Amino acid sequence: GGTGGCGAEGGGASGGGVEEPPPLGLVAQLRPVAAQLRLGVGLQALQQLVGINTIMYYSTPILRQAFFSGAVSEEERAFVIWLSAPVACGQLVGCIVGMLLIDRVGRRPLVLSSLALC
Repeated sequence: GGTGGCGAEGGGASGGGVEEPPPLGLVAQLRPVAAQLRLGVGLQALQQLVGINTIMYYSTPILRQAFFSGAVSEEERAFVIWLSAPVACGQLVGCIVGMLLIDRVGRRPLVLSSLALC
């Protein structure tokens, strides 16, 4: 009697493996949204290739090199840090405006208008 139960459980375990979609099944599920997926991945890649993240990360050294040459005093260093604050605040404002507009206007008009502004 106990062996029959193990056999049934074994059958259930292989049946459980059938319930999980194979990797090709996942690709078939993505087919209806393939264009949207390509667009999203493409926009992310474009953002990385343009280098905006690098500019944001290195804004303080970039501004320091733009305004000062050679050694920088503590006062000048503080000034440069304060100069980089509006850059970060500008990005924050842009993100908040984008989050508020995306539900009202929609993704497509927002992307097209941002491309026109570039």
